[in-house]
Order: sequence, then C-alpha cells, then structure tokens
Amino acid sequence: MKIVFPVAGVGTRFLPATKEVPKEMLPVIDKPLIQYAVEEALQSGLDDFIFITAPGKEALERYFAPNRELDAFLEHHGKTHLLDGLQEFFGKNFSYILQEHALGFGHAIALAEKAVGNEAFAISLPDDLILSRRPVMAQLLEVYEKYKSPVIAFMEVPKADIPRYGIAAGTFLEERVFHIEKLVEKPALADADPQGTPGGSVPWQQLSPEQQRVLGQFRGRWDRMPPQQQEALLRGAERWESLSPDQRQRVEQRAQQWRNMTPEQREDARDRALRFKELSPDEQQRLREEYRRYRDTPPDQREAEKQKRREQWQQMSPEDQEKARDKARAKREKQDRQDSRDR
Repeated sequence: MKIVFPVAGVGTRFLPATKEVPKEMLPVIDKPLIQYAVEEALQSGLDDFIFITAPGKEALERYFAPNRELDAFLEHHGKTHLLDGLQEFFGKNFSYILQEHALGFGHAIALAEKAVGNEAFAISLPDDLILSRRPVMAQLLEVYEKYKSPVIAFMEVPKADIPRYGIAAGTFLEERVFHIEKLVEKPALADADPQGTPGGSVPWQQLSPEQQRVLGQFRGRWDRMPPQQQEALLRGAERWESLSPDQRQRVEQRAQQWRNMTPEQREDARDRALRFKELSPDEQQRLREEYRRYRDTPPDQREAEKQKRREQWQQMSPEDQEKARDKARAKREKQDRQDSRDR
C-alpha cells in the first residue's frame, strides 16, 4: 500500500526558522520530524512513499537519497554508523509531486491520484508526533482491513478548543472505533446544545442514585459522551449489580491497576488484549487456565516465587543481566516486526 505525505505547507507558525528550512525538517531530538512519520509508515508495513511538496522544499528529497560524497567521507573516518538510521530508507520507493500553488489540503491529495491509482492508500500528516508502542498507522490499517472503509484518527479535545479542530459525531461500533455520521470543520461553540452533549444523550442528573454510584468515575465527561457509549456503560452497570462480592472485588482491583498505569503501560495492555483476540480459541483457553492458576495461588506463594526470581537476578553478573535485557528487547522487537508483517 502507498502512503501520501502532504508536506507543501509554508509553516508560518515556525517563521522565521521555516523561511529556509522546511518545517518537516526541523529536528526533534536527533531526527527531523518527517523521519518519525516515515519510520512509523515503514513499521506499519508501508514502503511506497509519495510526497506532495512545494518549491523550496528540495531538502526533503535530498534527505532520503544517498549522498556519495558524505558516505565516502564517513567511511574514510570510520563513522558510517552515524547514518544507520537512514540506511533502511535508501532502498525504498520515494516519489515527489510538486504543488506549485497553495490551493489547500484537498488539492494536494488530488495531485497524488495518478501515483496512487485505483488502490487504497494512507495519508500521514507529520505535523503531529504521536509516540506509541504500536504505531498509530498500523492501528488505522487494522481497522481498515476489518471494515473496508476510510479511517481517520481522532483525539479528544477540551470543549473550549472545539472551534480550533474538525469535530466528528457518530455511532460507536466497538471500543475506540465509531462510524462517522457528522463531520464539521471548526464549528462554533454556539452550534452545540446548552450542555454541549450529542443529541440523544442521557444527562447525568437523570441517572438513578445507584447508577451514579457505579458510574461515578465517568461523571466528569458523561454529558459529552455519545449515546451509544452511555448505553454500553449502563449495560455494564447492570451486569455489575449481578456480580458476586468476590467478582466485584476482582473487577475493582483491575480498575485500580488500570488507573495506576502510565499511558505507555495502558498502550501495552491494549496491545496485549488485541494480540489475545488474534489467538485461536484453544490458545485463549490455555491462557485463561494459566491465569486462573496464578489467581488461585496464595499471595505468600506468589511473593516467594517473585523473591526467588529477584534473588536469581541479583546473583547474575552485570554482563549476564545486560544480555538478558538485550534478549528480552530483541524478542519484543521481533514480535513487533511480526505483528507489522501480519497486519
């Protein structure tokens, strides 16, 4: 699949720096912003890159092309490793289309029509740098493969910021995935209802005291939720009432663990959940049984096993510990690459 990068913008917010340097070439730590976007695409299984550029942005094309003089200089001084992060791009297919006049985002995408052909393609806007253990583009491709429909990545914004963004409303199909029914570019706050809630929502004040008690953690954002998400939570509240005290305790423990997680840990947990869904029914059942055995293990026995592993780790030499870390890191990276190929 091809991916289009609309990078013809002037970058007025970064003037005067962008007078001579394309904004996509501004560095973030040790790499330009555009490299993060291309790396994400590559990690997501895309390797055919189309750039919509503008006059004065030739630096983008030079950056992803080999430089024989520089290569010879670095080789002579034994510093070829300085370009290791770029070597993987040199064999990929890069094409560049010039947008001679600033006629907007839609016009830029239309210029890629011949290069893309009658195929599905991806679009990446490198203005936003989104770091996650599982690339955002890979997540979008997975949703596309499931529903065979155009997919857009969204984020929640404070109500006061609504006039600065394109705002969507729709029906939730599953967690974090919804069908867009309305899309408005930078709407005025006055266009929202008095509570700023989507049509059909149930105001918090209309919930029963018991429902408010069970759903208390959602109170701050309840009135901004789509009706379908509210309905799903209300069904969950009904199921909660049918749980035994032990089952409720386990659910509360998991909820507390989730609240204590960092954003990276939550992303990792979502990734594990998605991997679990991809397993066969037999493999899922095997893992459930392993978890039940772990859950039913007395706490003192669990702690004894953890202490034993800690002691084994402490007895290892620093070199062996580093080897173990490298092995674990290589295993995770191999799994990530395999997941990208599978997607």
